[in-house]
Amino acid sequence: MRIGIDGRCLQDNPRTGVGEAAFHLIKNLARIDRSSEIFVLLNTYGDIGIDFSEPNIKIIKKSVPNKLLNASLKFFKKPFLDSFFDKIDLFFAPNWNFISLSPDLPFVLTVHDLSIFLYPEFYSPYSRFWHKRLLSIKRLIERADHIIVPSSTTKNDLEKLFPISRGKAAVIPWGADHIKQTQNSKLKTQNFGNKFILFLATVEERKNVRGLIAAYEYARVKKMISDDIDLILAGSKGYGFSAIKKMADKSKFASQIKILGPVSDEQKKDLYSSAAAFAYPSFYEGFGFPPMEAMAFGVPVIASSSASLGEILGNAALLIQPYQTAELAAVISNVLNDENLRKKYTQRGAELVKKYQWKDAAEKLSFVFKSAFKGAS
Repeated sequence: MRIGIDGRCLQDNPRTGVGEAAFHLIKNLARIDRSSEIFVLLNTYGDIGIDFSEPNIKIIKKSVPNKLLNASLKFFKKPFLDSFFDKIDLFFAPNWNFISLSPDLPFVLTVHDLSIFLYPEFYSPYSRFWHKRLLSIKRLIERADHIIVPSSTTKNDLEKLFPISRGKAAVIPWGADHIKQTQNSKLKTQNFGNKFILFLATVEERKNVRGLIAAYEYARVKKMISDDIDLILAGSKGYGFSAIKKMADKSKFASQIKILGPVSDEQKKDLYSSAAAFAYPSFYEGFGFPPMEAMAFGVPVIASSSASLGEILGNAALLIQPYQTAELAAVISNVLNDENLRKKYTQRGAELVKKYQWKDAAEKLSFVFKSAFKGAS
C-alpha cells in the first residue's frame, strides 16, 4: 500500500503532543508494515529536523506559503493534497487541518480531543473562529472513511457532537514507551528548593494552572506542606497565561512559584528526575502525555479525574476533582508527606507506562488503514 500522510503537524516547534503522537505513529507504522511505502508531506521553507531512519518512509517537501495554501484549500477545495504525491492508495491526517482530497481516495482522520467545542472559554476568540468557522471540522468528519481517537472519552464526545461519526471511530491509545529516563546533572541555572511540585505542559487556562496555584497556596497557609517546597510551572505560554502569571506574581508565596517558560528536552528530563510530585489538574484532555512522562521518570502523579485522564491513568495516579482546591491541596500534602504513598504510586505509574506501546498503536492503525483500503476497493 502507498500511504500519504499530512506531516504539517510535525512542523510545530517545540513539538506538541499532537506532533509527538504523529511522529511515533509514523515511525512505528513503518517498522511493523515494511511492505507499505509511506510518504510524509511537509510544507516548509526550512529544515525542521525530522528524523525518520526507516527506509520505507519518504519525505515530500513543498514550499507553498501556508496562508495561500490554506485559503485555496478552504475556499476552492484545491489543490487536492494527494496530487502532491505520486499516486497513493490512502491519505492519513494525524490532526485536523485544511484538507481537500480526490473524491474516491480513502481518508483516515485523527481527532485528538474536542476541547474547543466542549470548553470554548479556554480558547482565544481567534482560535474558536479558526476551528469552528474556517476549518470546517464537520466537513472533515463527514469526508473521513475512518477516524482514530486516543481514548473512549474522546470517541464518546465525538459521537455526541458529530453523530455522523458513529460507526467510523476506532479507539487507539497512544504509546508512552518513547519516554526514556536518563541520568543527567540537575539543572544548575535555576534556584530550586530542596523539593518541588512540578507542572510541565502548556501553561494555559484549560490545564487549570490557577487551580494548582490556589491549591499550593492553600497547602502552604494551612501548613500542610513544609515551607521549603516550591511550585514549578514549566512549558510554553498558552491562552490565559497573563492571568496565571498575574496570580503567581501576586501570591504571598510568589518567590517560590517559579515560571520557567519552555524547556529543552534535557531540562525536561532533569525536572522530572528532580520533582517530588507531578500535578496535572487539567479540566479536559484527549489523552494526556505529561502524566505519562512523569510516571516514566518515577514521579508520583496527581491528576484530574476529568475526561480521559481518569480513563487512561486509572489507579496509577491520585485522581482529584479539578474544581476542588482543598482536595487538591490535601492530596499534594499526602504525597509529599507519606513516603509509602509515594512509593506505591511510583510503582503503579511505572507499570502503567509499560502497557502503552507505540507498536500496539501502530498495529491497530495498520488494521484501520487496511479496512479503509479494502472498503474502497
